[in-house]
Amino acid sequence: MQAGLLFALIMSLLMAGIMSGIITAVNRGLAPGYLMAWGRSFAIAWPIAFPLILVLAPRLSGLVGRVARGGGREGPLRPAHAGRAAQ
Repeated sequence: MQAGLLFALIMSLLMAGIMSGIITAVNRGLAPGYLMAWGRSFAIAWPIAFPLILVLAPRLSGLVGRVARGGGREGPLRPAHAGRAAQ
């Protein structure tokens, strides 16, 4: 299995499971029927999360790389004089 596909599978299972579980608990409480409601919420969330992660993860990885390198732009975390001392 390709690494990107495996990453998307694991990440989507974790995120959909955690988020649907928390949101279900907030909305319903941990009352009887919680696990069934969580399962229904997960069954809706995971098929949405998996393809989104497949599509968005590579793009976000590229964005994070550019931001971490500074992208050649000044910003609140990269003042104009940053890196000029070595020149």
